[in-house]
Amino acid sequence: MYLKYLTIGVVNTLVGYFLLVVLLFFGFHYAAAVLLATVAGILFNYRTYGIYVFNNKSWRYLFRFFMIYAALYFLNVSIIAFFNQYNMNLYLASFLALIPIAYLSFFLNKRYVYAKKN
Repeated sequence: MYLKYLTIGVVNTLVGYFLLVVLLFFGFHYAAAVLLATVAGILFNYRTYGIYVFNNKSWRYLFRFFMIYAALYFLNVSIIAFFNQYNMNLYLASFLALIPIAYLSFFLNKRYVYAKKN
């Protein structure tokens, strides 16, 4: 399951990161760029993870998924802000933030969104 998650996660991440880079390129503040990229990716990610990773086509848990992404947004912005304090390139800071965000996303989605009932 984790391999499927990583494969779909790469696609989702590339889509989201591309959007983030485009927004940064056009002068958006990193917090706004991350917010817009996150919101734009939520529905896409929900469906791809649900269908291809967790075998779940239901829209029933979209709110949980959204809440997890809201928490991950604040963590993501905090990580980027930390690196920004040290004048790190925002593109690199955004890329480095993906590592903990991806891990937490898998864990939280598996545990709280797509958890199978025993």
